[in-house]
Amino acid sequence: HRSDGSGSFTLNYQFKACPLSNDAEPNDTEGLGDMLVSGSTVQGRLGYVDSNNKCDQDDWYKIQVEKDGMVQFVLNCNQDHELSIQVLEFFWCSSDTHNFFSRASKWYFSNDTLTVTDVGVGTYYVKLHRGGGHGGYKLKYIFTANSYANDVEPNDTSGSGTTLESG
Repeated sequence: HRSDGSGSFTLNYQFKACPLSNDAEPNDTEGLGDMLVSGSTVQGRLGYVDSNNKCDQDDWYKIQVEKDGMVQFVLNCNQDHELSIQVLEFFWCSSDTHNFFSRASKWYFSNDTLTVTDVGVGTYYVKLHRGGGHGGYKLKYIFTANSYANDVEPNDTSGSGTTLESG
């Protein structure tokens, strides 16, 4: 748009793509998102604003834990665009009310690991919430099973335990 005067100008357009692939959408709300498999790494993006002025702020993923053990989520953000994660959060969901409850979280970082050591059998969710900037990330999920066999249930009250043999 001309403000005043006359003359010519040169306009150059440059585009630099994010080097990391995008995550599968929709995964912006609780309960949505792809299933993560232990040992796998997913790539995603947060903070880009589309032509409808919508900014992707959250990405959710789901995991299925088959044995008691430890879960780890290793996050690495693409630093070209200064993406920072406000919170990486680990949730369980009640089967009766379908409400989500936070079990553990890491706040304000770009590269770190969230470790939860006391995870029992069940379905869980992990959420990445953008703190600032934009860019891509890699999220690796690692599960380590507890090396001890579980005791025979039920044995939570007196008289319901297993009989121990001497020797």
